[in-house]
Amino acid sequence: MEALTLVLVILLTAILTVYNRRQAKALDGVYATIADFAAMQMRDRRESRRIDVTPFRWLEGLVNPHTENALTLLGEGGRSHTNAQALEINAEDGRRLVVSTLDKKQLLNLTRQQAKGGSGAAGRVADMAARPLLGKSRYGMKVIEVSMVNVSEWFDLEAEAVAKSLGLDWGQPRRLWFYILAR
Repeated sequence: MEALTLVLVILLTAILTVYNRRQAKALDGVYATIADFAAMQMRDRRESRRIDVTPFRWLEGLVNPHTENALTLLGEGGRSHTNAQALEINAEDGRRLVVSTLDKKQLLNLTRQQAKGGSGAAGRVADMAARPLLGKSRYGMKVIEVSMVNVSEWFDLEAEAVAKSLGLDWGQPRRLWFYILAR
């Protein structure tokens, strides 16, 4: 009798193990289906949103909450630097705003390489040597990092639209760095 009870307990354990594994696989499948459905809805919602931004106003809206003196960007006189993935814009008060997908260390390394002739394009090197992207002095420079986390869920799409309208290809960046350079 004891042996039969032991055999029945072992058999019941085996049956429960098999059914629990089947149920776990089924639940994993349901989870994957729901996750795919949610991603599809998010993708449809993001694609249906029409991104219509005014580049300089959008950039001002991201920078001005982090500065004491608000920037008013000029629409002309800016330069785009494709190698540095950066845009340089002049402000009305003489300050410059540099916007890039690269952080300060990466941007400084890139401008040093270009100044040494690493890019191979004489025109770009001469241009960068004449007026370095981040200036000659690092004093008076304010660095601001902006990302989807502290702006909006549409940040990457808006940044891509702004970059395209200004002649750059940033893709859909997760964050941008703003460098405000003193006069």
